[in-house]
Amino acid sequence: MTKTQAILLFLIATLWIAGCVPKRVSWSPDGSQAAIIGEKGLYLCDADGKLSSLLAPGVSAAEWFSDGKRLAAVQETEVDQWDEIAAALTETQRDALVEIARQLSADLQSADQWNDRINKLKERDLVSPNEVAAIKLYLRDTEAPNVPAEVLADPSKVTLHAVRIGEATDDKIALDTAVWTGLNQVFGLRIASHDKAMILTTGNPFGQDNEQRIVELWLIAPDQQPQAQVLEKSTALYPDWTADGTNVVYCKPAENMDAGNNTLVSLLVSRAVCDTEGQLLAENAQVKELAGLMMSDLTRVCCLRDGRILFNSNEVQLPTTPDDVNEKNLLFSINPGKRATVARLVPRSQESNLGDAMWTFAVSPDEKHVAFLGEKGRVLVMDIADGNVRSVQTKEDSDAGRTQPVWRNADELCFTEPVPDDQKVEGGPKSRLVLLNVTTEEDRRSLSDKWPAEVVEGLLN
Repeated sequence: MTKTQAILLFLIATLWIAGCVPKRVSWSPDGSQAAIIGEKGLYLCDADGKLSSLLAPGVSAAEWFSDGKRLAAVQETEVDQWDEIAAALTETQRDALVEIARQLSADLQSADQWNDRINKLKERDLVSPNEVAAIKLYLRDTEAPNVPAEVLADPSKVTLHAVRIGEATDDKIALDTAVWTGLNQVFGLRIASHDKAMILTTGNPFGQDNEQRIVELWLIAPDQQPQAQVLEKSTALYPDWTADGTNVVYCKPAENMDAGNNTLVSLLVSRAVCDTEGQLLAENAQVKELAGLMMSDLTRVCCLRDGRILFNSNEVQLPTTPDDVNEKNLLFSINPGKRATVARLVPRSQESNLGDAMWTFAVSPDEKHVAFLGEKGRVLVMDIADGNVRSVQTKEDSDAGRTQPVWRNADELCFTEPVPDDQKVEGGPKSRLVLLNVTTEEDRRSLSDKWPAEVVEGLLN
């Protein structure tokens, strides 16, 4: 590997490290209530900080439908029987796992040989730890021949990640039957504006440093057939819908990842999947390439109503020397409906104000500002029109309770910040969840001051 490649991969690895910052808050479209993701599951909160009881255990992510009443929630459950796993997965998912299990167990002579085969699959990004646990349960429960007993001894439980739709009424949420289930963590859950379909990414992207991980992009249409299908086998984590809900825009490697390539280049692409009424197209249209950029699992896409597409990327001009590589992750836009030219949204004079997590950017509902995390969790707001960046967090820096900033409305931003020194109490929370009017920066109110310790500990500490 050359020095230049090493530096570029180092930048990607740095983004991976930052990728553990979760999204723990999601406001309904009218701003009346927020889904709060605590350590134990899903709660609801109003704009004054009134928190419900635990409404749905095991929920790790949630997004609202446009009606502000229904939401899609990712709920995690543990199982220890292959029959439960097989019943939850699609036929394609199940068959792929069984095929890997058969290949792993063919002519197996020892536990050391098993471990060697598993390690080779992991190096090629073909299995995650949770999938290995599922394979072991399959081999155990189907009484696969010639599998050493020590391989199947004390298998780990398997975590199922299921997307369920529920309606929030009177501080209650009833989650329906799963519309999709997978074996890996879910990222990038997004619902189309017509509410007829959603997308998500799933995989194990942070498994190994300096190596790309396979992340799948799924299209889910709960009331149509097929109900769930894979759109892309390898993508970045955070895709988006176009404003009319017809196209999915995402980043994918420029080369075939199944061939074992570790490409440094990716493509911003758009794929037509629905009509304007939300009905799935009979055949997916060809992928339209929009722009080339540096490969990162943490590329986020946001499609604006005026047709512009925002995305984050490192700015690299080739050919280059290692010393000339720009380490800052910046924000760019492109408008495919006009002359498709990539525009840099961050002036060079503002680069010093940026941190290491531009991928956390969230666009305000009026599409005038973006908020994102800077260094040590400091929250920054940028004016899209002129690129001016300012900090809206208190002066104290802390890594405690970092979460992605989210907008309640065009003026109010919701984020976590360290509790000010003069308000700290012994044994109390290190961080708090606040709402701030970013226009005046005067109306700052804490939502979490009266929350029970079990919620605060898992969410903010």
